[in-house]
Amino acid sequence: MGKMNVKLCITLVGPLAGVLFCRAKGSGAKTEFIDATVSNGQDLSFTFEVAVKKVTSAEIPDFGGAFVQGKAGARFVYLNIGQYAGQTDSPWKRRAKVGLTGISHTMLLAAAAIDGSCIKSSYAATANDGGPACASVPLLDGVGRLDSEEAIG
Repeated sequence: MGKMNVKLCITLVGPLAGVLFCRAKGSGAKTEFIDATVSNGQDLSFTFEVAVKKVTSAEIPDFGGAFVQGKAGARFVYLNIGQYAGQTDSPWKRRAKVGLTGISHTMLLAAAAIDGSCIKSSYAATANDGGPACASVPLLDGVGRLDSEEAIG
């Protein structure tokens, strides 16, 4: 399989109402806040398009693109929260780190074969301290599942 792009759909389950969340594009001072959304307490979903670099069934997939962070073998995407999403009056300064490791060669091939498909994952968006979940968040459904856009809505 050569280079291709796939969609990742990440759902925040039960985020705190009144808190701003967004996708983080780029890093450091050049970070852009994309799709900033204030939670109303209902689940929120964000979609990322990521590049998949050349991979064979014997290799661990590697990812790239404007939303992807980290080193090969440990790539992830960030969701910025509160002040880190541009909400200056928020008491929260957090980022959720959603890992991409574990997305299999088989899942990528399936995603490439189905137009409008998305690899979906979710995480519990409220931490044990009552604030927004942050740092490396555990995924509720493991690495994810494949869905078509019709199922995503």
